[in-house]
Amino acid sequence: MFILPIFGLAMILPGMLTNFFAGGTAGIFGNAVGGRRGAIIGGIAHGFFITLLPALLVTAFSSLGFVNATATDVDTVTAALLYYWILSPIFKMF
Repeated sequence: MFILPIFGLAMILPGMLTNFFAGGTAGIFGNAVGGRRGAIIGGIAHGFFITLLPALLVTAFSSLGFVNATATDVDTVTAALLYYWILSPIFKMF
């Protein structure tokens, strides 16, 4: 969270509700697949993605004119970033 502004990205404060439910789900699936080690890796991966991807989405939305707008869940953010990366070159052609 504190490292993102160093790289020019927005500082994202992850919400407790999102972290509890999505992070808990990552831990449960990680535990089912890899035991304690899988739960730890799943939690760390979730924490990384729930902070980094919304920071990337803030910069993408800012270039489209939506200032300080983002989303919370990793699936929503990933879909928005994919649409942005796919549609942005098309919009620039017109």
